[in-house]
Amino acid sequence: MPLLVYVSGVAGSLLLTLVILAQTAFWQRKEYRLDRAWAAMVRGDESRWPHSIHDLGILLVLVVWVLAPGLALSSVTALGWVGLLALLAYHGNRILRRGVVRPDLTNKALLVLAVSVILMVAIGGVTRIWVAYASLWWTSLALAATYVVPLAVAAVNIPALLRKRMIITRAAKHRVNLKDLLVIGITGSYGKTSTKYFLEQLLVSGGVSAVASHKHRNSEFPVAQDMLAQVSKSTSHYIVEMGAYKKGEVAALARLTQPRVGIITAVSNQHTALFGSVEAIASAKWELFDALPDDGVAIINADDQRLTKLAMAKQRHVHTYSLAGPADVWFESIKYEPTQVSAVLHIQEGSAPVTIPVAGRGMLASVAAAIAGAHAAEMDFTQIVKGVTALQPPEHTMTVSVAPTGAAVIDDSYSASEGGVLAAIEHMQRFDQDKRVVVLPPLIELGRESAAAHRRIAEALKGSGAFVLLYGNAHAAEFEEAVPTNEWEANWRIETDPQRLAKLLLTRADAETVVLLAGRVPEVVRRAVLH
Repeated sequence: MPLLVYVSGVAGSLLLTLVILAQTAFWQRKEYRLDRAWAAMVRGDESRWPHSIHDLGILLVLVVWVLAPGLALSSVTALGWVGLLALLAYHGNRILRRGVVRPDLTNKALLVLAVSVILMVAIGGVTRIWVAYASLWWTSLALAATYVVPLAVAAVNIPALLRKRMIITRAAKHRVNLKDLLVIGITGSYGKTSTKYFLEQLLVSGGVSAVASHKHRNSEFPVAQDMLAQVSKSTSHYIVEMGAYKKGEVAALARLTQPRVGIITAVSNQHTALFGSVEAIASAKWELFDALPDDGVAIINADDQRLTKLAMAKQRHVHTYSLAGPADVWFESIKYEPTQVSAVLHIQEGSAPVTIPVAGRGMLASVAAAIAGAHAAEMDFTQIVKGVTALQPPEHTMTVSVAPTGAAVIDDSYSASEGGVLAAIEHMQRFDQDKRVVVLPPLIELGRESAAAHRRIAEALKGSGAFVLLYGNAHAAEFEEAVPTNEWEANWRIETDPQRLAKLLLTRADAETVVLLAGRVPEVVRRAVLH
């Protein structure tokens, strides 16, 4: 028996380590935010464990603990080992498929890990009177860890929130001293980042001292850090990407940065799981316009009916851009090619033919938004026309390259929305290659819109001639439902192991193939095909 106690201690410690690492990684992906984590767990985009396993495991362990005093020690030990081995098998299978799930070891992640370990040691100390039931005790600790890590996150967030508030206050004072700074805020369900990068390139090409919020910095605290690091009295223009996971966050960013120009790129079902409805998302994005001064410039995508209707309802004067017809900024005679777009650019004071080195409709819409922003910042027409011909997209955003295998690769793995995926699928059809392969993880945080969105993506892929590699089982039912059985069996595969997915992709990525990486594919897959 002492040997079994020792073995269960080793197995339990290993299991507990794996659970704490996986839980910390989950919370890190959700930016340690309860709203995002709750939406993911409740609505099933991802979970602490598969719900059925986790809930059943807790129920069974509670039943065994209740019955334990009346059972033989050997029986309790055996039942405990069943639970322990089941959880080890689950994590072992996960490791074989995906490797050890662990967080990036940032300072905050290390702190969450440390607090989680301290809490688990404390719980172990309090419950050590039951250590005679060693296997059951370790199984219970592993299940408890799924609740202990969130407690650790909450504990770490308290001092972190105080620090964040201090930095935000410093940034707000810094902003007050930058009286001549022109801030351009950009929000929307998708297209924010590409618009930000294009606008920065345009302004800099015109000789303006412009900087944009760095990479993923699009919420209040990261933007405050960005302002303190990048913006000085010599900066004339600051371009801020404004994200939101709940109502009030765009307004908070606007109070901090004080924009005089605002751009809303689009409103879609992205993050419906957090907001509850597309209408609530639109209202949250509109906070940017509500914060503009009386002489501020509000710019919307005229091709987005939700935005045009909202502008009419709000009786707000807006500047517009469009790919479909006349607007303050619009494109006519558009010709899409695999790596560039040719069109006639119209701005209020003139028009000119342009060739822009970007791929697809989505990127062109972001260019139009950037042009509208540059025009609102009083950039000269001829400078804009010259600047657009040299634009470069942000990395992993509809970037086209040739793989070592000779395949053309459309890398759109920076992020994913329904509109972005549909535009990428549309653009894939413009390549001359005879064969097409699409790698597609499911979209997340769509809430009740999720099933319908995935069916629409399946419809777009159906009949395209593409061989589709789905990463993960989520929403496989919606895809299978929309695709004829013969096509599903011939051209669709579901793969949950990134390594196997990468190998399968490489067998099909030859010189006669165009590959689309649509959404946040595993890094190992992206590296395999591009390097």
